[in-house]
Amino acid sequence: MEASKVLKEYALGRRDFRRVNLKDRSFEGQTLSGANFSGADIRNANFIGATLRGTNFTGAKCRLQEGEEPLGADFSKADIRSANFSQAILIGTNFTGAKCGLQKRWATLLTILSWLLAGILGFFSIFVGYLVSLIFDSSSLEDPIAGWVSLIVLAGFLILTIEQRKRAGTIAGAGAIAGAIVGAVIVVVIAVVAGLGAVAEATVVVVAVILAVAGAVAGAVAIAVAGAIAGIGAIAVAVILAVAAAVTAAVVAVILAGAAAVAAAVAAAVVGVGIVIGAFVYVSWRARGGNEKDLWLLSFAMVFAAIDGTNFRGADLTDANFTEARLKSTDLREATLTHARWYGAKMLYHIRPGKTYLKDIQTKRWLIGIGKNNNFDRKNLRRINLEHRKDLTDASFIGADLSEANLRGADLSGAKLVQAQLDGTDFTGATLTGASFIRANLSEAKLRDADLSGAKLVQAQLDGTDFTRATLTGACIENWGITTNTKLDEVKCEYVFMHLSTKENSHSRRKPDNNSEKFEDGDFADFIKPIFNTLDLYHNREIEPRAIAISFKQLAENNPDAKLQFASMEIKGEDYLLLKIKTASNADKSRLNAEYFEIYDRVKTLPPKSQVLLIEKDDRVQALENMVDTVLKQPSFYTESYNNQQGENKIPGAHKIGFNKGNYNEKIEGNYYKQKKTINRFTRIEFTSECIFEHEVELKIQLVVQIPKQTRVLQKVSIPTDSEVGTVQVDLQITAENFNIKQRRKQLKVTKNIDSEEVVFQLVPIKLGEQMIEIEFFHEYSRVGYTIVKTNVTSKVE
Repeated sequence: MEASKVLKEYALGRRDFRRVNLKDRSFEGQTLSGANFSGADIRNANFIGATLRGTNFTGAKCRLQEGEEPLGADFSKADIRSANFSQAILIGTNFTGAKCGLQKRWATLLTILSWLLAGILGFFSIFVGYLVSLIFDSSSLEDPIAGWVSLIVLAGFLILTIEQRKRAGTIAGAGAIAGAIVGAVIVVVIAVVAGLGAVAEATVVVVAVILAVAGAVAGAVAIAVAGAIAGIGAIAVAVILAVAAAVTAAVVAVILAGAAAVAAAVAAAVVGVGIVIGAFVYVSWRARGGNEKDLWLLSFAMVFAAIDGTNFRGADLTDANFTEARLKSTDLREATLTHARWYGAKMLYHIRPGKTYLKDIQTKRWLIGIGKNNNFDRKNLRRINLEHRKDLTDASFIGADLSEANLRGADLSGAKLVQAQLDGTDFTGATLTGASFIRANLSEAKLRDADLSGAKLVQAQLDGTDFTRATLTGACIENWGITTNTKLDEVKCEYVFMHLSTKENSHSRRKPDNNSEKFEDGDFADFIKPIFNTLDLYHNREIEPRAIAISFKQLAENNPDAKLQFASMEIKGEDYLLLKIKTASNADKSRLNAEYFEIYDRVKTLPPKSQVLLIEKDDRVQALENMVDTVLKQPSFYTESYNNQQGENKIPGAHKIGFNKGNYNEKIEGNYYKQKKTINRFTRIEFTSECIFEHEVELKIQLVVQIPKQTRVLQKVSIPTDSEVGTVQVDLQITAENFNIKQRRKQLKVTKNIDSEEVVFQLVPIKLGEQMIEIEFFHEYSRVGYTIVKTNVTSKVE
């Protein structure tokens, strides 16, 4: 329907325009208040500066069907007070500078009602005050008792109000319970102390005070509603009316009671009005200003203040823009707020947020750009929009859920994102220098062109993560969970650190080892390739070897196409066990990781007898259990020399268990199983125990058939092979942070029944004191051996 026709028929009195097609139509600056556009097609419609008070857009659409590109409408600077957008699809719609809230007639009505309730507050305040003033009445025994009862109940109520500010609960129910308990206790005390004659009067007083308090609560809510609807002026009028009602009640009391009651009336006015009205005006004021402890009152007031306000309940506001919009008395319950923009929005405290992320006051402040405390630990910020925000440096998001959030171009330098959920989050072009992503889930996250210089990616899950053209210079990538789905195209990286430096362990393992060397273009991707095809299973909880063996068996049987093979295990510190599992190149490692720990947690809850039944008659699982148990009890298994003190091998060598289509293909070496397709060798290593600073030394390594008579470190290396050919290739990698190494990687060929050739590395020590050199043996991207050689570097001899 053409815009001119809509305007013409509207001028003639038509208001029903349901399901009309308004795509690409312009109503800029026009008045269409009260019209019914429910179910209309408003794709790319222009309502800039239009007056749309009370207009019905229920079910209106900016996208007609799933998969279609949405074309958001433009309501910027429009007057949409009391407009109804419930259940509308408003993806990408612009509400910049829009004016939401109540129409004047409804706002006026609610304000008048709140004033009437404020008058009730004043009346009950003077009533409470009068009852308290009876403490000073000595004409009878009953009156002072009634006064003390009133004071105790009032004090209990005010204490409860203070506690309520801390807990933000429901005051009415708590007040009633507390009042009933206090009243019952007081009546019992009076019955014991003053006799049964005072019980009846005391009971009446307690009931009266509780009713007075209920009236005071109603008045307090009235003040809050007045402030929420009409602002500070309405609060002032409400207070004036409350005081006027209190004074009127005092005058009436004087007239009815005579001159003798003047002192009591004055005391009543001072106590009642001063305490009750003053307390609730203070709380209402703080609530209106966004104070967290007092928002319970404002939230309650908004139930009334948002009636007939702008309604977005159940609407899809994905990518909607509310920048600088006035959102007073707006209903956003059950709305989809994915990537919505709120920067500079006004009156965001005065909305009905429901269960959306806007229910959190700190998040509101942050979104509109006035937050000072950037601590969002464990908060739910899923799909929030923080694009190009520059105020997030050093922010803390520990354990927070930022899944699918928009952080494009944001500055998160030094931010703490430890264990955060960041799957699908868009960090394109973001500044993330020094940020900590330790054990964070970054699967499917977009980090294209992001600056991750010095970032900590320790144990981060990175399946499907896009690092295209990202900068990783100086990042710590210790045990990061990259997979074959991780995109590292054109990554900019001069060097990385393989270990996180701590006070206890400053050995960060820079790569390249020589501090003066840098990765050339493409070198980093080649360097990182050997660890692509492994599934890393970190156990940082209580470790149970039997549960690990059962879980691995079940995982392999559930996923035969993943071709899971046990590659290696390592003790990480005192509380971590790392299992490396070789997988098929196309395996979904993120899913396998989640499935494994789901099985593991379930198996751990089983009683021991049930676990025994699961491994009964299965020597393979028992062997894996024994192997894990051995490593836990002898953590030096992979890092110290081979134990051969009593003429027998007490520590098993490298282990590998494979699973193929649910059938075991055991490859366990050492004391457990003999492996036909495994080549076993011993290390023969020559290296000086003491070397001279900045003098080149040679490190010679050979793999031999028999235990050598002389060697610096003896380690058994078991090389699996599926081929009948007797020769396999082994890759050697040398890591020595405090040595310059001319070539840190070399290869050697291991042939059946004969010793390998000798490989020689040239190293130059660049730091004094005790140093260590790590030697790793790889076969087909799986580590099959690891050992350490230590030496002492002394000063140059003249």
